[in-house]
Amino acid sequence: MVPRLKHHRVGLETLRRELQLVDVSTASPSPSLSVKDSWKGTFHVDLDDSRDFSYTNYQSITVGDKIPGFRTSAAFFTSLRTNLYLGTSPPPSPMSTPPSMRASASSIGPPSPLQNAIDNTSDVPEGPLAGVPELRTYVAETEEEKLAALKLVADGVAQMRQTANRILMYNPYNLAAFFAFLAVVSNYLYKSRSDIGILFTTSAGLLMAAMVTVRRYTNPYIAIAEETHISLLDDADVLVTKFGEEVIGTVIMGWVDGETKGKRRKWRAEIRGWAVRLRYRGKGEGMALLTEAVNLAKKKDADGIEFAPDHANSKRVLWDFYNGNFDKQERKAEAKLQALWENNTKSKRR
Repeated sequence: MVPRLKHHRVGLETLRRELQLVDVSTASPSPSLSVKDSWKGTFHVDLDDSRDFSYTNYQSITVGDKIPGFRTSAAFFTSLRTNLYLGTSPPPSPMSTPPSMRASASSIGPPSPLQNAIDNTSDVPEGPLAGVPELRTYVAETEEEKLAALKLVADGVAQMRQTANRILMYNPYNLAAFFAFLAVVSNYLYKSRSDIGILFTTSAGLLMAAMVTVRRYTNPYIAIAEETHISLLDDADVLVTKFGEEVIGTVIMGWVDGETKGKRRKWRAEIRGWAVRLRYRGKGEGMALLTEAVNLAKKKDADGIEFAPDHANSKRVLWDFYNGNFDKQERKAEAKLQALWENNTKSKRR
């Protein structure tokens, strides 16, 4: 039987485990740690103030009769000192650390310097709309905003030319007439296979001539846009919608005498111009502007609101046969304007 060293079995591995499991996180009442046997020999390890272990007896010692002596090397205590190094991190949680690692968990190094960069949320935007320019609608007060609104109305008139071009080019009767004429020309030119090149060249020329003709008939819209005069702003309130610093929509409202009821004079609001920038159309900005126009008319105690007979977009340059699309859009806008007025009146009565 191997003799007992107090209450522990003597052995190199047992002694090494005992030294590794010593809890040095708390101050020891004595600067030294000794293990003595009950019969002979002493194994002594000094613990200095820096919590490093050093072995001061380098000579060979005999632990017992049944166990041969051994020579302790400096490499063993170097490894021991490295494994038992105490860091500055706080003691581990007993709930999250396995029992076998609680003594050595304090050797975990300091936290990564990237932790502060990851946890720092001061640069994170406040929300998905952070940095998006403000969208607001109000009555223009400066001359610059009013001129920007007038220019937007003129641009809307000029863009009517593009709609007129599509109407002429894709009108079913125009397409039928063009292809019929092209068939007659092809029948006259095509005699043999050698005429295919001439046929394609002639067809391309006829197509270009048709496009030039269409542009010639719609070109007056450019002239009408250039004739948009600043007098459109006389005695008018100009509603503008700005996205950031850009004017993206406007309604120019004039005021005319209405019916006089007793001593109270009534006014009627007339919309002289209504335009939304091309890339913002189809997003509800036009209807929002009409709603604001109705609210402004109600605020000024107007008797009603309507489009002026000679408003900026009322001009037509094509024959009546081709103006059906323009007339339909105008009737639709008038119906929406009257619906907004009636809804506003009913809500105020309630």
